[in-house]
Amino acid sequence: MSLILVIFLYSILFVRLTYIQVFKASEYAEEALSQRVKPSEVDPVRGRILDRNGTELAYSITSNSIFVRPQDLKDPQKAAAKLAPILGLDQKKLAEQLKPGQKPGIIARKVSYEALRSIAAQRVTGLTVLAQGQRFYPKGSLAGQLVGFAGSDNQGLEGMEAQCDRTLAGTAGLLQAERDARGNIIPGGQEVFTPAVNGLDVVLTIDENIQYSCEKHLESAVREFGAKGGFAVAMDPMTGELLAIATYPFTNPNEPFASSTKQRRLTPITDSYEPGSTFKLIVAAAAIEEGLADIDDKFYDPGQIKVANATIRCWKAGGHGEQTLAEAMANSCNPVFSSLALKLGPEKFMHYVTAFGFGSKTGVDFPGEATGLLHSLKQFRVVEQATYAFGQGISVSGLQLVSALSAIANGGTLMRPYLVKELRDTSGTLVKRTNPAKIRKVLSDATVAKVQKMLHDVTTIGSGTKAVPPGYRVAGKTGTAQKPESGGYGDKRVSSFMGYLPADEPRVAVLVAIDEPSTENRYGGTVAAPVFQRIASDIMRYMEVAPSEKVTASEKAAQLTKVPNVIGTVRTQAAALLRSAGLAMASEGEGAVATEMVPRPGTSAAKGSAVIIYFAEQGSKGEKGGPDAVVPDLRGKSLKSAAIAAGISGFSLSPEGSGLVYKQSPAPGGKYLKGTQITVWLRTQ
Repeated sequence: MSLILVIFLYSILFVRLTYIQVFKASEYAEEALSQRVKPSEVDPVRGRILDRNGTELAYSITSNSIFVRPQDLKDPQKAAAKLAPILGLDQKKLAEQLKPGQKPGIIARKVSYEALRSIAAQRVTGLTVLAQGQRFYPKGSLAGQLVGFAGSDNQGLEGMEAQCDRTLAGTAGLLQAERDARGNIIPGGQEVFTPAVNGLDVVLTIDENIQYSCEKHLESAVREFGAKGGFAVAMDPMTGELLAIATYPFTNPNEPFASSTKQRRLTPITDSYEPGSTFKLIVAAAAIEEGLADIDDKFYDPGQIKVANATIRCWKAGGHGEQTLAEAMANSCNPVFSSLALKLGPEKFMHYVTAFGFGSKTGVDFPGEATGLLHSLKQFRVVEQATYAFGQGISVSGLQLVSALSAIANGGTLMRPYLVKELRDTSGTLVKRTNPAKIRKVLSDATVAKVQKMLHDVTTIGSGTKAVPPGYRVAGKTGTAQKPESGGYGDKRVSSFMGYLPADEPRVAVLVAIDEPSTENRYGGTVAAPVFQRIASDIMRYMEVAPSEKVTASEKAAQLTKVPNVIGTVRTQAAALLRSAGLAMASEGEGAVATEMVPRPGTSAAKGSAVIIYFAEQGSKGEKGGPDAVVPDLRGKSLKSAAIAAGISGFSLSPEGSGLVYKQSPAPGGKYLKGTQITVWLRTQ
């Protein structure tokens, strides 16, 4: 009986094994494989940010991180004692991270190659070196607030890095490989590689040279006038392309948290302020368009007028007496423009304010744009109308203001300002181009011509004469705004000038604002207009726009000089060469050798102006690039092993195929710049 039972049980076992091994074999094989085949993401290379001429403002370099699996450590306390001094970490905190049961993760980023070698010598188990893309900004603080920065995981956090994050980021690839219980790849096991799609390059409308000019003269003015800060914006009035947009104090995206959150704001876009008398052109344009005034109409300025319970005063004691509208613009006379605003009435006045784009976003491709602040029609009483006329009680952004000025410059059309000119792939092929976009026609051609004449008069007979570069015709307007504080207006000022040139064929519109100058004379015509003049002079030379008027001998005495080529020289040599040409040196970077310079060699610059020189170590790309390194032999290695070997030597990897490496480029043994990409071809053996 017991024999029959044993035979019966073995029969059941045989049937069960036959069912599993024959009928369910493929299903269980797939399940076992799925447990061994574990996917891991392959990071794409983040795209670069370039200026309109292709100059790199942001790119990625290889950076090494240490990844640890606590469960694989034999002695966490001993491992912490060995690693902490090398990585500059607190030993107690590191030991806590390495305790059994803690989640695997990265314990250190941006690890130097010297540190990697020291760690390798310690023979600590459970560590993996990850070669990751690390963002680098070769121009330092140039356009720092505009470019923004990316975080430790290479995601865009601020500025254009955040605005274009999806475009720059690309799409992660996938490596699916058979792994053992410890997570190690099984040699000869199944391996499928889906390559990452690298991010696109973002080409900005910004011009590095115009940006540098704005920043250089802005910083100089803030220091000269003991001001709190300032900003400058340069726009192509015909297209809406932003050629430069600068805020001082600057910020360096390589060290973003060395600057406060407020300092990292791109204030002409993200913040608003009361524009002062620069807003008078809106009132004049509206009154002329509505047929309520003409440029030769006479007005009388008694020095002050009463509007409800408010007194509107002219800056000139006793007033200007009788004057035309054109003369009132040149003299920047408050009572005249307040009376025009009251003639317009609230509905018509507000119609033109909003038609010029105030009170709404311009649509610029940048995060955090401010809308400014307008009164509702119900709140827009006579006092508000009168003060709006000279830019008080209304809040606007610098970008809105220069966009409105550009509408006057280009013939009456409000353009959408933009910062992204093109998108290109890694081979340089054009993927997308941004076309200029018209928002609306604001004024008739006849009105525009009259406003243009008035703005030109401001720079010839009015408050803006210090804004004119020798030989060029400028149209513009000064502004000196009281800053609101504690429910009223105190003694603080914002001095500004905005204009375009050449007045007859505009190539650029520029707004300069200096915040809280501490000098006795704080008028826009005295503080901001000369800054505009210096920036405009640089731009006209750079654009090779010839003067339209004869330059006197005294004006020629401003003396231009050719910028010498100092690339490849050390600091002392570079400074001496520039000094001999009558130029100063502004240095960026901590290396010994000059690798780049702005303005470029051979261009003209005013004597006494500064040339920015970027210093790096010999043979490196940017101050954090590193010297040449020997290309390792990756042949015969799996993808993971090849990636680790390349990363330790300072190179990035671009794989094609799956299996083991059978070919690579560059070839082993050659010397190349750290960060160079090695292409490897893989196949199954």
